[in-house]
Amino acid sequence: MKIYDLKQIHDWFKDYVDSFACDGKLPAISEIKRAHSYKVESLGYRLATEMNWDNEDVLLGRAASLLHDIGRFSQFRDFGTLSDASSVDHGERGIQELWRFFPKEFADEEGYEAIMESVRWHNKKELPKNISEIYAPFCKLVRDADKIDVFRLVQDHIERGEVEELLPRHKISAPLSESVLREIEDYGYSSYKNVSSLADFLILQLAWLLDINYAASMRMIDELRIVNKIIVNLPLNKRASEVLDSLLKRIDGYRLSLK
Repeated sequence: MKIYDLKQIHDWFKDYVDSFACDGKLPAISEIKRAHSYKVESLGYRLATEMNWDNEDVLLGRAASLLHDIGRFSQFRDFGTLSDASSVDHGERGIQELWRFFPKEFADEEGYEAIMESVRWHNKKELPKNISEIYAPFCKLVRDADKIDVFRLVQDHIERGEVEELLPRHKISAPLSESVLREIEDYGYSSYKNVSSLADFLILQLAWLLDINYAASMRMIDELRIVNKIIVNLPLNKRASEVLDSLLKRIDGYRLSLK
């Protein structure tokens, strides 16, 4: 299971993304997604290396990480939004784009399928229980690397006062929604359909920590002080504080279970 030439894939990715430019320039949100793709590749490489994956698996993990959001570019072109609820599932759109345009000779059959599965499942609420053991490590790597960079991306935009550029449909100053608090209280996660404010999105991100797959990923999140940065930006009242405290205890317990 392998790819044959990572540089080939890099060149293809650049040409593919450039095809969405108008007058030589990508839309601002698509430029953010291009940079995010490269960052997720870098994070996937770091995680795979720290976990002592063999070289072929590291290269395949890098390729899958780079291509994970390939569906975002045509999604924004066709619908003018990155909201899956208002357009298409961008993981499924990514599969369609790869089938149409990504050369099969860039990887062996299993390597190609590992990339496809990683793209398909990177944005789903959870991985299916019956996913192949061959492809599962790559899917988990991409899901973790993607979350880590979205944590960073959101915090960077908050610190620069530009979070509306990244999350245009979210009310920046609105409080936490009761529907989101109730879901997190009951299930430990919230569905995107109930997320309407920046605060909702931030506590949703905290809940993502219950879906981190590797201890190396959690260590990286801790190094970035993501939990503290999110909490500082949450508008808390008594009700929200109780839900947050319960969620943090669940996260602490889950962290101990990772290997």
